Amino acid sequence: MAIDEATKSTLTTPGLDGLVGMLAEPAAQQPSSQVNVPVLIVAGAVDNVFCVDVTEYNCTSPASVRAYESQFYAAAPSLTVVTIPETGHDLALSTTAPLTDVAMLAWSAATIAP
Repeated sequence: MAIDEATKSTLTTPGLDGLVGMLAEPAAQQPSSQVNVPVLIVAGAVDNVFCVDVTEYNCTSPASVRAYESQFYAAAPSLTVVTIPETGHDLALSTTAPLTDVAMLAWSAATIAP
C-alpha cells in the first residue's frame, strides 16, 4: 500500500504519451477544431501548468489568450475568454473559485437559450 500511495497519479503514462502526441499536431487537426458550439475558456491568471513561461500568451490578458486559442476553435461560432486574477491551475479549489463560478454561470445564462 505504501508503494501505491507514493506513486499514485491522476495521469497514466499511456495517457501522457497520447496527450503529448496530440499536442504535437497542428491546430487544424486538434479535436477542438471540430467544436461547433460557443466556447468559454476560463484560465487562472497565474496558472503555472499552462500559462507562466509555458505558452505563447499572457494569461493575465483575456485578449492574449483568445488571440492564441482561437486557432484551435475555428469552427466555434464564438470564443469567450475569462481570466481569473491571482488564480493558478485549479480554479475550483482556489480561494477565487466564486469568481470562476460567477463567470461560468453568467456566460451560460447569456449564451445558452433556456
